Amino acid sequence: MGHLRKATLALPVVLILIGLAVPVVVDGGSSRPPAPPDPPRYAGRTAAEWHELAMRSLESGRLNMALKYMKTAERTAPGRQYGRELAEVRRARKKAAAAAENRRRMLEAEPGSFEIASDGRVTSAYREVVALPGESLWSLAGRLVAARTGDFPSDVADGDEVYDVWDALTDLNGVRELEVGEIVFVPLSDDELRAITVRNAADLERIRLASAALAGGDLEEAEELRASLETDFALNSEAADSLDRRISKMKSETLLASARLAATEALAASRISEHGGILESLRLARQKLEMARRLGADVPAALVKSIESFLSAAERYTIRDDGTIAARKPSGVAYTEFARSTVEWFLDRTLEDSGAEFPRSSLKSADELGWAEYMKDASSLAERGGRDFAELLVDTGERVVVLPNPSGYFDEGCGGTRLSSRESAQ
Repeated sequence: MGHLRKATLALPVVLILIGLAVPVVVDGGSSRPPAPPDPPRYAGRTAAEWHELAMRSLESGRLNMALKYMKTAERTAPGRQYGRELAEVRRARKKAAAAAENRRRMLEAEPGSFEIASDGRVTSAYREVVALPGESLWSLAGRLVAARTGDFPSDVADGDEVYDVWDALTDLNGVRELEVGEIVFVPLSDDELRAITVRNAADLERIRLASAALAGGDLEEAEELRASLETDFALNSEAADSLDRRISKMKSETLLASARLAATEALAASRISEHGGILESLRLARQKLEMARRLGADVPAALVKSIESFLSAAERYTIRDDGTIAARKPSGVAYTEFARSTVEWFLDRTLEDSGAEFPRSSLKSADELGWAEYMKDASSLAERGGRDFAELLVDTGERVVVLPNPSGYFDEGCGGTRLSSRESAQ
């Protein structure tokens, strides 16, 4: 009996030990349950994370991104668990598109009529909207309020704002039923009227500053300010017209003065050493005179004539890189006659002729001595070009002639008779 009682007492302890040993045998010696599998991911995010991004985008009004994120969440964890939120995003996109279309229709057309005070203040303005089937002035009032607030038209509750807009619509159109397709006048909001008034006032200030710049002789600043005018009110105003007339007058006067100075300097310049600069200056002067004429200026005929005459003569000649002069000798003119006229044009005077002949060569003028040297070098130049100088002397046909540069052979500023008065162009 003593042994039985001891075995009976030990039995629970044995059972407990066996129970503890079973998980060790079944689970390979570990007592922890298996870990759940990782959730599926797309582009590094789980479906729940994509869903969270979609809801944030929906709250912030980024509806296209919300739809994209929601569909990505659905792709990451296929199923219909996001169906309610997906429908919510689509409804929001549809309402936003309808609200944007309503805003475009009611607010984005160019105003058709303005009444503006002389100080730029807008006293009245309206847009034109085509009436659609089923619309009335009251429904248009609701649509206009919705467009101004950015809401969906059906979400706008009847209230003081709608009544105020309806009053403005009836003031413009009268209290009546609308015909489908008729034009309805829609008033601009107070904010729009204030914004237009501010822009008009800014343009008036630009006109004032431009006038002040002209008074100070700053034509460039005045033109920049005039070009910056933005509003039809300013652009079509008498103030702008007056400014344009003053700008044109000062610009034409500036062009005339610049052309006259260029002509004066060209006539006084050395034809030998500054031939290229003379041509450039006179061509620019001619352009300025034409611009001044187009601006309505009274361009002096004498100034035009002096520039054209000088250019016509100067353009007959080309000074080459080696300093020689190339020119086209007209038909019927002898070589020596043409060479002498070329030299005299570049010197701006006639060559002095003493009348002395051999054997009184010592009485010859410096010009005559220089001419002898000049013709000697002209002969060498012709021969280097493959021409027989004797034949060239008797040739009276039209041809291009290459002559030595007169520099170094003659005194440029003295002797002979001046070909031009060198007076300033008038």
